[in-house]
Amino acid sequence: MSSEQPAGPSNLPPSPPTTHAASTATNKRGTDFYYWNRLPGIHIVVPPEGQHSYKTDERCFSYCSQSVRGRVNGQEPWCRSVCIRKVFPHEVRKILRVVESGSQGTIEKTVEVDVQIPLPPEGQRLPSWLTGRPKAADDDAGGDGFDDLDDDDLSGSGKGWKGIVNDVEREVRPADGAGQKQQGAEVWKQGWYVWMTKNKWAAQEKMDSMMSDLERQAEWGKVKRDVNDEWERARAAALANEASLEEGREDGLAQVGVAHQHPVPTQDPDTKAPSATSVAFVSEDSLPTLPTPPFPDVASSTLLLPVPPPLPPIQTYMANLLAPTGKVLKLTRESLVSGDQTRFASIIWDKARTDQPFVLAKTVVSKIWAVWTGSGEDEEPRRKER
Repeated sequence: MSSEQPAGPSNLPPSPPTTHAASTATNKRGTDFYYWNRLPGIHIVVPPEGQHSYKTDERCFSYCSQSVRGRVNGQEPWCRSVCIRKVFPHEVRKILRVVESGSQGTIEKTVEVDVQIPLPPEGQRLPSWLTGRPKAADDDAGGDGFDDLDDDDLSGSGKGWKGIVNDVEREVRPADGAGQKQQGAEVWKQGWYVWMTKNKWAAQEKMDSMMSDLERQAEWGKVKRDVNDEWERARAAALANEASLEEGREDGLAQVGVAHQHPVPTQDPDTKAPSATSVAFVSEDSLPTLPTPPFPDVASSTLLLPVPPPLPPIQTYMANLLAPTGKVLKLTRESLVSGDQTRFASIIWDKARTDQPFVLAKTVVSKIWAVWTGSGEDEEPRRKER
């Protein structure tokens, strides 16, 4: 006996129809995804430009050596450092937004301007043999310049590194202190630069400056110059006060009333005159007097050159090479025009017609013969006695 289910609506929701075609499509999509994901692909990555770029802009190489004797005596090591620097456009150029008002309203536009950042002192004193320009004249030293890389003043002018730094400051530092470029001062430009030094402190400072851009490097250089200038003023005041105290002691006058306005000696004035290193200078910024500047000089042993260097035209070299020839030809022409050459030739002809040339030749030959044969040895002590 068979029982049949009553016809009527079911309480369960109908299940979606599952076909063989739908299952095949789903499996194919998954297979394609894994297939294309496992194939090697090409990813186009555009690196950032400008100040966010990852390009290398400076490389430095340093080499130092020390001898056994130098280590025992505490001498400075022998060091040489070379840095290659590339200045990118964004470091020396800025884009400014300019708003102009006209008849049709305000107009905004961008203008690209050059940033006039002065080079450090080592970049302001290029050698004269490289640029073809005369050396920088020193007003206090009688016009003798010094542009060598050595530490010693080979020109004998007594100028030294202080004169070099002062010359650079007069060229770079404007009168109003605004930090703008003056006529004749070299500034950073786009391109390559080579930096060389033989000073270990300069190399260390160079490594520290690699963390700063050109503007901050220029600001730090200005800070160092200002501190050294303040040291110079403090030292000059200390020496002036020392001289006045010495003069007062000689005259029997004690300058006690103005002691609080001048450097105070730290020694007993009756034992020894105070020096610049034994004076406690009291000023507004409390800068002590030191035997050397707070920031040592590194410009006298450092050189910064653009690549390629600013070589003068070939006419300058040719003019320097042929300058002696032109002077000789000028003197020869003047002697011919004045008749000096004619008179000199007549004098030689008159002398040649006399017996003086023959007497001179005979005397020379006899002297040489006497030296060769040894007959003139007896006369040698007589010449020494005379």
